[in-house]
Amino acid sequence: MQQVAKRTRIQPLHFLAVALMALVATTTSFSAPALAKSADVDALERRVAELNRELAQTKQALAAARAEKAAAQEKAAKAEAELTSRGEPESKKFQVGPLTIGGAVRVNYVLGSYTNGDSGPNRGGNGGNVELDTFRINLSLDYEDIIGKLEYRWYPAGSGKNYNFLHTGWLGYRFEDGSHVEVGVNRVPFGPGPYGVSQSWFFDQHYYVGLADDMDLGVKYVTKLDNWSLDFAYYAASEGSYFGRSEDSARYSYDAVKWTESVDEDGFLHTTPSVTAPDVTAQPTTVTTVTVP
Repeated sequence: MQQVAKRTRIQPLHFLAVALMALVATTTSFSAPALAKSADVDALERRVAELNRELAQTKQALAAARAEKAAAQEKAAKAEAELTSRGEPESKKFQVGPLTIGGAVRVNYVLGSYTNGDSGPNRGGNGGNVELDTFRINLSLDYEDIIGKLEYRWYPAGSGKNYNFLHTGWLGYRFEDGSHVEVGVNRVPFGPGPYGVSQSWFFDQHYYVGLADDMDLGVKYVTKLDNWSLDFAYYAASEGSYFGRSEDSARYSYDAVKWTESVDEDGFLHTTPSVTAPDVTAQPTTVTTVTVP
């Protein structure tokens, strides 16, 4: 009987120990998620602080860009106001009423290993020679709808000699649609244009055979249709021969001419009736060109 009573008194202590152990285990299991949540909150707070710093820096950059833009706009407004106050810029061209006057001088420096063989300056020594290549005078007319161009040139032709000629000379009318007509000595709308495709000291080879930059006497109509440039022209003759050390070829363009007379180096005229070439310059020519940009 005594042994059974003792066993009965010890049993409540056993239950108390088991309960305490269960309580500790339960507390431990609940504290782990709490610690994990606390770590997530700290990370989120650090991230929010970083984003706030980036936002502050972005706001500063935006403010600086706006200030720079405002300064640029203010500077542009001042420049525009200054230009407006000055009015239209003065033309650098020399004008007399509706006429614009211009010109050019082209000079070459030549140093050679030979002499000229005449009484002129010597290319082969004395530091070379400066020679006139071209002298020209230009006139351009623009009076209401009446337009025109005139160009006269002088070329050297040996020591102390030269020849001169009319390069361009036409009057025209400009219509309301922008098209215009030219009557007189004007450029034939044929070939690779006024400057050709020259890649050397010489002019474009088309020029030397009369297929480019050719001036003739006739009528030309110039117009545009959408992206098309249209030229219609009729030429009655060449531009003619003018003055100087040539009988039939004192001209700018290359043309076939009658060679019935010649001029020697001293300027004396010699008749050579046995040599004759067909005069194609006297034949009328019709030219129509279409240019696609």
